[in-house]
Amino acid sequence: MPPARQPHPLRSAVSTYLELAVVFAVIMAAVVGLEFAFYKPGSAAPALRPPSAGGGAVPPQFAAPLDPASAAVAAYASWRVLLTVNDGHFDFFLNWWAHYLRTGARMGVVVVAESDRVFDDLKALGLPRLTVERSGLSSPANLAYNTSEYRAMVSTRPTHILRHLRQGTNLFYTDIDTVWRGDPTEFIDPSKDLTAATDVLALDAWSPYYCTGFMAVSANARTVALMETWEREMAKEPQLNQPIFNKVLYESDATHATFPVALFPNGGVYFDEYGPEARRPVVVVHNNFIVGTDRKRQRFKDCGLWYEAGAQRPREARQYCTQKRG
Repeated sequence: MPPARQPHPLRSAVSTYLELAVVFAVIMAAVVGLEFAFYKPGSAAPALRPPSAGGGAVPPQFAAPLDPASAAVAAYASWRVLLTVNDGHFDFFLNWWAHYLRTGARMGVVVVAESDRVFDDLKALGLPRLTVERSGLSSPANLAYNTSEYRAMVSTRPTHILRHLRQGTNLFYTDIDTVWRGDPTEFIDPSKDLTAATDVLALDAWSPYYCTGFMAVSANARTVALMETWEREMAKEPQLNQPIFNKVLYESDATHATFPVALFPNGGVYFDEYGPEARRPVVVVHNNFIVGTDRKRQRFKDCGLWYEAGAQRPREARQYCTQKRG
């Protein structure tokens, strides 16, 4: 019987090399998978496509798990963020979420969907720490400011807040047209029932004049009574909620304080008055003092505060937005 044929030495070396390369590739794939399973605050935000844009799969970067025994969980256990979203602002929610992740804040988020379509799209995302609720409204895609439909939507705000306060949950209520550039929890005044941003330092008999688009509300008997009064007043007729809120707040027993004005400016100040140095430490950017969804979206884009669907970083700011305009 002839001796067994021995493989060519070069072929054996190539085979061994290929086997090692395959093993190495498998190991690296596992390492990369683990690396992207945890989103790092300060890094590029992950891509996320809304279901309506084709595909609702959640990238693993959005699934950052939390250790139940960690200090972060303990610190945020009693706080939730509350937002409302309608058909015309689904992309604003995606933009808000991408920025929110970069702050490193670990609060759970509750989103109230103003239509069945938004409810389904939000549920399809499957985002961690996100609870989706359905309101009793069916808002059209774009609500013009101060229209009857807009007033009907904002009139429900105290109802949404009150529902969670009665459950003992402390709430950050935030408008969908905000960008969080930092974690605002450290700026809450713990000695007060409510800490809120301001629109102006004084208006009529109220000083400061609070903005209902960004406020932290501690759950207690005083804030529940405040929201109940606000809800009753808003139920009388659809109306802008902010003037009524300031009226009932100043007549209530609830204690209140402002977030630092320089770090939580209104949109008129941030976009039209602040230069680069003043903008740098800002914690929350509120895209108000401008009317129209398209104009708000464009202003975010122009100022480098907008994530296009699938983008890894915000759109680059245009030059005019990096300096004061005369």
